[in-house]
Amino acid sequence: MRATPSSNITVLIVTHNRREYVSAAIESALNQTPKHEIIVWDNASTDDTTDHIKKHYPSVTLHESSDNISVLTARNRLVEMSTTPYVYFLDDDAYFDDPDTLQNTLAYFAHPRIGIVGLPMIEHNQFIQGSDELMATSKLESLRFRNFCLESACLARRDIWLYLGGYRESLGFYTEASDLSIRMIQLGFVIAFAAVTPLIHNPPPKPKTGFASHATRAHTHTANNILFTYRYVPLLRIPIVYLGQLKVIFRRYAEFNRRRLLPVGLFNGMVNIFKHLNSRNSLPTPIYVQWCCMDQPGITFEHLDQILPPLPSVPDSPAQSQHDSPSEPQTAEFQR
Repeated sequence: MRATPSSNITVLIVTHNRREYVSAAIESALNQTPKHEIIVWDNASTDDTTDHIKKHYPSVTLHESSDNISVLTARNRLVEMSTTPYVYFLDDDAYFDDPDTLQNTLAYFAHPRIGIVGLPMIEHNQFIQGSDELMATSKLESLRFRNFCLESACLARRDIWLYLGGYRESLGFYTEASDLSIRMIQLGFVIAFAAVTPLIHNPPPKPKTGFASHATRAHTHTANNILFTYRYVPLLRIPIVYLGQLKVIFRRYAEFNRRRLLPVGLFNGMVNIFKHLNSRNSLPTPIYVQWCCMDQPGITFEHLDQILPPLPSVPDSPAQSQHDSPSEPQTAEFQR
């Protein structure tokens, strides 16, 4: 359905061959109060997902893509298709457990520096975003902040999203959230955490993947950890950050049981830097340190005003994305 006068949020869903899962997501979004616009991007499903949505959810705006494009690209296109001041990305295997979740989250946009509000999310009875401590301490009068936010659990200002160019589509997967967050703080915007009713993430069983898939994921993770540091970390801090990243990179290869491929991944990561030499846009050291520490309690807007730059004038509908286009090769970055 198109946004009603009481609707200032659009719920955006990308799906592919997940009829049963996306149905639960759509129904939970339809039950939000007040009613919000819902747009579903069907990513070239080959089952009856699109027919099911058309038949059972006629109020939902359905976009049928002829190609199975990257989820990041689809999400950016959905933001462009929306018209409301705020957008929410709902995974097709997640759902709201409270009809007032989105409306309660809006209250956390109480300061112009807030560009995104992260919501708590639970999977198998454990937090995958948020914690008991964050739920107890993040209040409207004493906000807690984050230095990244899961794509599937964030409510974003549409104008800031478009001004930034959205997700860097060349990332594909891994660290798209960190990349977006660090570009936000470069402009003076931050991510707050909302202590609202957690969303439920109910992923399907993971398919078995072969050697090539595991190796590709490990190499992608490595290359983009290295590239992220090159792009954003202040020069004098790069060596110590790389040393810390080695531990993370090793754990990723160990997770996939591909330890012997670690040297190949590190070499590919260095080659990746040379491919993106012109992309360095490092943060001033005070802003980088603040970004690293955003999860700490006690941060106030008065403190942030002393460190972050003045907010830019953000147009309602920027003419074009500031960051890479959908035609770029799909790669990824940095640990989340």
